[in-house]
Amino acid sequence: PPSVEELLGHRLSEFALDVSLALAAVALQGRPTVTMLRRLDLLEPLAVAERAGVVDTSSGRAVYAHPLLAAVALQRTAAIDRRTLHRRLAEAADDPFDRVLHAARAAEQPDEALAAELAELADEMRRRGARDHAAELAGLALELTPADRSVRPARAVTAARLSFQCGDSALAAEQLSILDTGPTTPTRWR
Repeated sequence: PPSVEELLGHRLSEFALDVSLALAAVALQGRPTVTMLRRLDLLEPLAVAERAGVVDTSSGRAVYAHPLLAAVALQRTAAIDRRTLHRRLAEAADDPFDRVLHAARAAEQPDEALAAELAELADEMRRRGARDHAAELAGLALELTPADRSVRPARAVTAARLSFQCGDSALAAEQLSILDTGPTTPTRWR
């Protein structure tokens, strides 16, 4: 018998590309507002998915009928399309956290200005007690910091400390490894 993911994948495969990309954008943003979706010109394709019972927008936010649908929609989306969607979501975001996070996930190469913004926002999230968000942002700041920047070791220590505090000792060790080996290529581009 087919797995649940295969069944859901079959259900989503019936949609046209524009609908599939709209569904991926909803999954990447996580409950985007109808206003944001309108700015991105995604309401019309999303209406097709809504009529099929995949998402619901009656609350003013796009919400998947089931979280597995969101996961399958992302699995079916090519990395280049995810980066493009992240770029569009960053441009349409009202929230600074969302804007910077999507911009980082859209990045294809190191970017010191973006890395500095991520590091600053990570510190702000840490002060607010949002350690998981801080760890994610600090990790992205490290990945986007050019290898020749003097701030890279400090960002590695910060990212590793936060990752460790969140219970991810393997990621912390990976982040600290740049101190032993020098410049490395980021390992987890999104």
